[in-house]
Amino acid sequence: MSLIVSEESHKTLSLKMDEELYEKTLKFIAQKGLKYLDIKTVQLHFCTGYNRAARVVERIRLEKGVSGKNINKD
Repeated sequence: MSLIVSEESHKTLSLKMDEELYEKTLKFIAQKGLKYLDIKTVQLHFCTGYNRAARVVERIRLEKGVSGKNINKD
């Protein structure tokens, strides 16, 4: 039995998974008191792929209004 998923369903699922990882990553940052965040940290801690981790890290950097690795801008 094969499961066929439409491209739209796949995008919706990917966005939902990214959103869940984003929320978990924000909690992780707060719990650990991290000052820096990189893709590898997200990959290893949450056992996820590079592309998904990169999207989440980039979103956090953009939303926090920071450049580079620093996520705790004063």
